Amino acid sequence: MSAVVPSPSSVVSETDNSARPVSRRSVWSDPIWELDIDVAGRRADQKRLRWGIALPDGSLLTDPQHAELLETARRFVWSMAVDPPDGRRRSCQSTMFTRARNLLTLIRWMTGEGFTRFRWLDLSAVERYQAFLKRRRGARPGKTSPTTVAGYLLVLKDLYRQRSKLPDALGFDPFPHTTAGLVAGVSRATRGAIPFIPDAVALDLMSKALHWVEHDTDGILEQRDRFWSVFNTARSRGVTLHYCGKLGRDALRARQREPNAPMPAGRRIATKNDLDRCLKHLTDACFIVIAGFVGMRASEILSIRTGAIEYRQLGTTGVSQAYLVGRLFKTAEEGGRLERWLAPDPVVTAVKVLESERAVARSLGPQRTLPDAQHAIRPGGGHHQHAHQ
Repeated sequence: MSAVVPSPSSVVSETDNSARPVSRRSVWSDPIWELDIDVAGRRADQKRLRWGIALPDGSLLTDPQHAELLETARRFVWSMAVDPPDGRRRSCQSTMFTRARNLLTLIRWMTGEGFTRFRWLDLSAVERYQAFLKRRRGARPGKTSPTTVAGYLLVLKDLYRQRSKLPDALGFDPFPHTTAGLVAGVSRATRGAIPFIPDAVALDLMSKALHWVEHDTDGILEQRDRFWSVFNTARSRGVTLHYCGKLGRDALRARQREPNAPMPAGRRIATKNDLDRCLKHLTDACFIVIAGFVGMRASEILSIRTGAIEYRQLGTTGVSQAYLVGRLFKTAEEGGRLERWLAPDPVVTAVKVLESERAVARSLGPQRTLPDAQHAIRPGGGHHQHAHQ
């Protein structure tokens, strides 16, 4: 089923929007909008827009006395997706989620200050709200960053810009002749870019991850297959789960007594905990190798599906080149777009390891799945002929 594509016509002019679909699973009047956000790695709660926030007086925004404020809030968020200010792109649903969360912060603050309509806000209130935002503690130690504050202040600016499309809006430009970013103090020095990993640390991390992928994979997967083969065979004969586990552990220990036993990073794999820990490290190493050699973002790696390695002939040379197929979400339309990345041999190995882990997780059923492998490789890859070069 395709995502709901909003139509600009009459979206914010109708008096009754209650049955209007806002996504594949939600309509306008729902207290929770289940948004069509397809960015890999997003948690379920990062796709649910909850309108029923608690307000300072103990009421909820979805209570009857706040009906007008709630309707305006919804229309504002929707208007930014279907009819944004001149020169602005239509918001995708992930941007709608972020903008709505910023708007709800404003609503919670203003109702605590005695304002139940946006048009009642004045310049003094805007200045107090700005000070409130700067005092808030951020997700990281310290106060909220200027970039984050700018996102909240931009809602005020947009409430003014969208005033002709809303039943209630800010009646004055809160930041005339300037931008929300400048007011918040955003500059090159305060953007808070993530610092580069020092070369020495990056090289050490990559070399260790590469060693796990290239030298320790076979031994770890051998012990994994040994454990589950014994476990499943015993289980098929009606043996209890507890005793199946004991037999599996005995098989691991028996292998450790044989010559050339697997010893990843000098660690014995003699218990189920040992096996799980080594599989976790191997999965992490695969992620690091893919990110380091290919340069994919986390969301792009998490979008990889089974069958993601493709081989293509290089002209008439008879030589084939491996490509890793995933989805690029940055600047792309809703759901991302298929892209190919050159995949050197270590990356091909890493992807095959993750595919193997995913296949084992599926075979074990819902009670004994491997969440790291599930998140790293998703089932149902299919063909990727239409991926972009």
